This record gives sequence, structure tokens and C-alpha cells, in this order.
Amino acid sequence: MFRRSTSSLYGITLILTIVLSSNTTTASLFNTLRSFFGALPYSEIMQKKYPLSSDATLTLNNFDGNIKITTKKSHLVHLTAIKRANRPDMLPHLQISDNTSITPTGQHTALTISSVISGEHVQGRIDYELTIPAGTALNLATETGAITIDAIHAPSVLRTQKGSINVRHAYESVTASVEDSGAISIGTATHSVRATTVYGNINVDNAHKNVLATSSGKGTIHIAYAVPPLNAEIALKTCSGNITVALPEKTNAAIAGKTKKGCLTSDHVITFAPMSSTLDSTAWTRFRQEVIGSVGIHETGVPHIRLESERGNIKIAKNCVK
Repeated sequence: MFRRSTSSLYGITLILTIVLSSNTTTASLFNTLRSFFGALPYSEIMQKKYPLSSDATLTLNNFDGNIKITTKKSHLVHLTAIKRANRPDMLPHLQISDNTSITPTGQHTALTISSVISGEHVQGRIDYELTIPAGTALNLATETGAITIDAIHAPSVLRTQKGSINVRHAYESVTASVEDSGAISIGTATHSVRATTVYGNINVDNAHKNVLATSSGKGTIHIAYAVPPLNAEIALKTCSGNITVALPEKTNAAIAGKTKKGCLTSDHVITFAPMSSTLDSTAWTRFRQEVIGSVGIHETGVPHIRLESERGNIKIAKNCVK
């Protein structure tokens, strides 16, 4: 089913009128029309509903396209899939397979959806929008495209090769990875977070528990804790990007930080671990680039914070939580 809106037809007339009334080359005309429609101007919409238990697992594997998840109190999955292709005859080659696991008692415990390309030289993508039961665990993957989720209520794994990952609220553990270029952003993280990127920033706000984050290429890491982390593990590592960890004023934590070519600063008072050193240029350089000590009162069971960067700066900031 192909859909073309009236506004699109009006846009065609408007563009052609402007182009034909001016001195425009064929190449620039093509580029103008291409920019209006995009590289994949033909589309087809598929909608479907699936029964799913509130504590089930949704697995979605996509080759190219965005994934958007919205949660609500329900026992149904509402799927809208938009196929996009460069030619109308390519749309049938963009296929969607699905499979539901059902227990002997009739519980729908798992739903697996996969994008499939049939044939060769097919240029296209599939964008997914799903509304799911709130307690659903997620296992989402797309090669090129963004993953956007309003809330996570069960342990979830998110992966994209090129594209951003955005989670507004994470009430359960999240493992998010971008294998090439793209940022990771988590608004509220009341559970553990594991995030990895290559060329992209990592930002976690309102963190409460463990945060393990690595940017192995060019990317910054910014983690802000809403409450003093208790019995948490915080390990942040970058290659050339800066690291900022913002901690509430009444935080007690053991800290080990080191940057090889950047500078390390702290808004918190640091109690240094005992050390012996000469007082020369090497010692002053080490003092600016490395710290082993504690924030607040160092007690058994306090979180251990490890910060490491090759060429970026490291800052231990204060998060003024009201």
C-alpha cells in the first residue's frame, strides 16, 4: 500500500514551478527533488497487534532503520512498521518475520520480530514504532538507525552500529552499545548502566547505582548522580574525550583517577592516600594527572570510582541536588 499526501503533491508543483522558472541545471533539479523526498521516497505501512504478558521479552532485529518504543499498562503490543525504498518494486523485498512463544498455560512470554531483505541490490529500510506492556524486557538491535525508548521497566539490551540510543527513564538495568558512531543518553537511571561507544558521547543523568561506561574513540562521558551512590561501582574510561562525574555533596567514595595527557580537577575535597615522592616537575605533573584517595569519609562498603583517560581531561564535580 503506497501513501502520498496532498501536501507532498503541492510540494512537487511548488518545486517544479520554482525550478522551471529559473536557470537550473538538470543535476541541480535532481538534487532539489532528492532533498525534498529523501533517498527513499516510496513507503508502505504495516500495522499489527500481538498479545504479550507484562513480564515477557521483546526481541527486535533490524538491518536498517529507527526503533521507537513506548510503554503502557497493557497486554498487547501495537506495531507500526514503515517500509521505505528507493523504488516501489523494492518494497516487497523488505519483509518482516515474527514469532511468539506461548507456554502450555497460554501465556505469551516472548515476541521476536526480524527485518529480512529478500534479493540483492535492495535499497531500503524499515522504521519501527511499538507500544508495549510496561514490564517487557527488551533486546533491540539495528545496524543503522536510532533507538528511542520512553521507559525501561525490565533488564534490557540495546545495540546499534551507527545511530544514537536515547532512554528517557531506566528503572531497570540497561546495557547499551554503539559499535561505530552515535551517542548514548539516559535521562533517569535508577538501576545499573553499562554503556559503550566508539565515536559518540555518553550521558547519564540522575544515576543511582553502578555505571560502567567506555568510549574507545572520540567521545566524552558525563555521569551525574542524583543521590550519593551506595555500594556502587563507577568505572569510566575514554580515549580522547573528557570525563565528568558529578557527585552530591555528601558523597563518600574511594576514587582512583588518571589521565595521561589531560588534566584532573575536583570540586570535592580529596583526601589523598599516603604516598612518597620527590618534589620535582615529574611529581607536579603526576599531581595534576593522577589521584588515589577518597571523597568524604572513607568507609567499608562505599562505592569505588575509577576514572581513566588517554588524552582527555577528568573532572570530579559537585551535583547540587535539592
